[in-house]
Amino acid sequence: MPQANGRWTCDAEGCGRSFSRHEHLQRHVLNHAEGDHTCERCRAHFKRPDLLERHLARHRQKDAEGGTLMTRKRLWKTSEGRVVTKRPALEEQQSNSAVNNSYQAPALPLSPPGSSSDLTISPTGSNEATTRLVQQPDQAESFGDPFLQDSLDDNFFWETTALSSGPEAAFGSGPFDDIFAPDTASSFNMPYTTASNYNWLFDLSLDPSMANTGIQQSTAVFSQFTTLDSPSTAPHTRQPPQAQMVPMHSKQAQNQPNAVAVKQLDALPSPQQRPRDSVIDDASPIFPPSECPMSLLNQKQKLPFLDELTRERIMDVIEHARPTLPDGSVVMFDNPRLSLPCMQTYLDLFFTRFNVAYPLIHAATFFPPETEPILLTTIVLLGATYDKDSHQLAVCIHDVLRPQIFANPAFSAKPELWVLQAILLTECLGKSRGGQRQHDMSHLFHGLLINLIRRSDCQTVQPESLVHSDADVASQWRVWAEMEQKKRLAQLCFVWDVQHAVLFSQSLCMSAFELRSTLPCDQAVWEADTPQAWMEAWKSQQHSPPHLLAVLKTYLTTHVTKRANLNAISRIILLHGLMSVSWDMTRRDQTSLGLLGNGLSAGSWRDRMAKAYESWKIDFDHFAASTGTNLMRCTGDLEAQQYSVQRFESFVAAYAALYHAAQLILLAEILDLQIYAGARHILGRSVSRTDYSRSQKVVKRWANEDATKAAKAAWHAAHILQASVRHSDSEIVVGDLFHHAWTLILGTLTIWSFYHSRPSSQTEDDEPIWDAKEHMHQQLHFMTSASPETLTTVTPAAGKKCTAGLTSVVVSSLAKIRWGVIHDGTSVLKGLVPWRLISEDDGRML
Repeated sequence: MPQANGRWTCDAEGCGRSFSRHEHLQRHVLNHAEGDHTCERCRAHFKRPDLLERHLARHRQKDAEGGTLMTRKRLWKTSEGRVVTKRPALEEQQSNSAVNNSYQAPALPLSPPGSSSDLTISPTGSNEATTRLVQQPDQAESFGDPFLQDSLDDNFFWETTALSSGPEAAFGSGPFDDIFAPDTASSFNMPYTTASNYNWLFDLSLDPSMANTGIQQSTAVFSQFTTLDSPSTAPHTRQPPQAQMVPMHSKQAQNQPNAVAVKQLDALPSPQQRPRDSVIDDASPIFPPSECPMSLLNQKQKLPFLDELTRERIMDVIEHARPTLPDGSVVMFDNPRLSLPCMQTYLDLFFTRFNVAYPLIHAATFFPPETEPILLTTIVLLGATYDKDSHQLAVCIHDVLRPQIFANPAFSAKPELWVLQAILLTECLGKSRGGQRQHDMSHLFHGLLINLIRRSDCQTVQPESLVHSDADVASQWRVWAEMEQKKRLAQLCFVWDVQHAVLFSQSLCMSAFELRSTLPCDQAVWEADTPQAWMEAWKSQQHSPPHLLAVLKTYLTTHVTKRANLNAISRIILLHGLMSVSWDMTRRDQTSLGLLGNGLSAGSWRDRMAKAYESWKIDFDHFAASTGTNLMRCTGDLEAQQYSVQRFESFVAAYAALYHAAQLILLAEILDLQIYAGARHILGRSVSRTDYSRSQKVVKRWANEDATKAAKAAWHAAHILQASVRHSDSEIVVGDLFHHAWTLILGTLTIWSFYHSRPSSQTEDDEPIWDAKEHMHQQLHFMTSASPETLTTVTPAAGKKCTAGLTSVVVSSLAKIRWGVIHDGTSVLKGLVPWRLISEDDGRML
């Protein structure tokens, strides 16, 4: 009988454990009995039949993946019937019998590596039902303690699902258990990547360039998660795994995109170059577009609305923080820039400028009157930074807002979603929309946000597991929206963390291996404004979102020729995943003795990363060409169409620039480039004369003794700038994506350093540059048209002065950006320009 508190208590002597449900107690009692449940394959011994069945299900799952079950059981049964604590050796006859009697499935991809190497791999496959825990599958078995299962049962529920070959089978972290948790230390030290992580990710055993014989196995891990249906396939149908991947020697593989395809794509006129009639053919018009990065699919969609009462709640937060303006006055309730119409404008700017670039807040379920005032304040302030006249006011309020978040009763070691969103948006404003002081303060609290995310379920949440057509759609929609926002919060935080580590040489705080979730859903699903529209959009998806890590691996497995048809934001997250791996490999390269594990030498990984970036770019170019064509074909509001195309072009330019910046950073030390160009502060530290002398030697050695690498870096730098030049007037256009302006600075510094550090055979002259834009255009055309090798042998006619026009135009274009870090970078570039040689007609706009 239950006790007065409603708990069921175990009567076994010396136990005393209690449970909230009677069935949990019944299952627990079996742990005190002399159970006799043994796995016939590996001789693992269990006291309860449900634990044995779960163990067998994991065997079947590993068989389907072509891997080995790495269990950490403490009890085993020998062939004589004795229960021992050390695993007995499996008899050869028994192993052979299991193999011979099993279904010989086609070769499947290798599964992630485990912590042991003495286990027999069985090719047995099965589609029987398996039991999984929604949040942490098989934890009890993993730790080898049957009593641990009781506490889990008391807090979670088990559900039975069919083991599928589609992405739905990957919702749990089960397929990645062995990579993330080969031992207890690794399980609880998520920020630190292990050798097994990278052995699995790079998987050199599958690389044709590393072997003398052809690879007969399937070409990607979990290919059933990443190689999905073509558009003509009915939703939620799957091909057999063995039919999805194409061997490299097949004709189909030879027709896949390659470097030549990229050049052909680059040769095509961009959307702004093509006349509108040239892209509209006799095909049926597409409206609305299936995807429209950087803008809403439906630009007439109703945005969240503020009322006076909600404004008062925001003002209560602001007045309690007592922010002061530069003149010393306190921001008060009657400030004209904080009126209701102004706040509504800021909120609209947030959803039409920030949230379309970084889709973090689910607009359809965002209801201001029920939103926490602090979160609402951070949203309004971030929107205000897009208004030139209100930007400074927003920064002043931002300076005193962070303590209000920490003082809120909801702030804890495991805070609610809104607290994490408020901290992330506050950090985002400080790092990317504020001055140097705000940037430095945001860095100080960045680690706090990462730790809070790790304590939450944001990195492992699986929204797809909740979508069932037979349940209440409205309630499903809201729960799904919260879970999707959690997933996006972790992934967008990862994006910004990677950008500041790779582009700004900060420390990387979050590893790609921590993101054990699926990629974001499609834009139509995310922007559906009613439960019914959401369910309809979900069903119309070609496939459920695949696992992030499974797709990331395909870019580092060079013989994969076909990948999932990914949406825009998924492609961006994957690029940052590759950048994260590159940063971590650089760190390991600096601290290793020349060998990084699994035969991957300290030098070869850079070539592998460069090829992975190239594979990503090929896929991105195809996506950009297809999406751009669809946008031009859309019918309806011409003004809305033009706006969508313009925003999409800025999206393509910004991420093409980021791709080339990532390649550049593989080939050059960007801190040395900045110091050599005259930067006075790096990472908050003043640059000394010794620092400059060292960087000067490094850059000159790089440009002359390692000229091939330097030329490739300069070639990528030229493409960064070329992607951002508007063809109509040769203006450099910078959109709303925060990294874009900094990549332009890095590209300009690289080109200047390359030419300034090399000897010039041309005679320098003092003739002014009469047209800086034309001078820039000629420079970029020369560099992007030539091969990288040509840049080492051919010097532009102007010699070392050849970068003056380019640098002056970049300085003029970036001078308008209200961001402290960009202002500092622009000041460095300004010092590189011989302004006396720049025609006054060009105007410096400084």
